[in-house]
Amino acid sequence: MDPELPEEAVGRRVSCGGERATVRYVGPVPPTEGVWLGVEWDDPERGRHDGVHGGVQYFTCSPGSGSFVRPQKVSFGLDFVSAVQQVYHTDTEEILTEDICFSSKRLEWGRLKVPSLHSSTSILLNRCDVNGAGEGGAIRRTTPNVQWLDVSRSLIGRWEDVAAIRVTRQKQAQ
Repeated sequence: MDPELPEEAVGRRVSCGGERATVRYVGPVPPTEGVWLGVEWDDPERGRHDGVHGGVQYFTCSPGSGSFVRPQKVSFGLDFVSAVQQVYHTDTEEILTEDICFSSKRLEWGRLKVPSLHSSTSILLNRCDVNGAGEGGAIRRTTPNVQWLDVSRSLIGRWEDVAAIRVTRQKQAQ
C-alpha cells in the first residue's frame, strides 16, 4: 500500500475540494500509472460514473456518484484533538488582538480574554475533517470540561468512532 495512505483506506471518509466522499476502491486504473482512489461522493452530482471505467468494474456506487482521484488530492482528516487545536489555535487565556481602523479613526482593542480549551464546555467542529478520537487519553487532557460537542458534517463515518469520543468523555466524568 502507498505510504501516504492509511491502512484499510476502503470505507474511510475523505474530503476533497470541500466535498465529502467515501473511499470504495484503492489501486491501479490502467492504462494510467500509480494508485487511484475510487470514491463515492456524498453529493451524487459531483461524480462521473458508477465505478466502471473502460468496461472494468472497480467498485460499486450509485449511478453518477463515483470518481477516481489521486490520493494526494484528498484529506483523510485529523483526530479530535488535532482538529480542536487547528480550529481554536490556542490554549491560552488571552490573545493579542489587532488595532482596527475605520476611515481615519483607530480603535485599539488590546487583549481579549478567550477561554482556554481546559475550561471550555462547548466545542464546535462542524464541517471540520475530524475522523475519530485519536490517541487514548488525549481528549481528557485537552478538553476535560466539554459537555457539548458538534462534529456534524465531519469525516466520521462509523458509529464506533463516535463512541470512542463519547467513551473518552464518559471516562473523564468518573
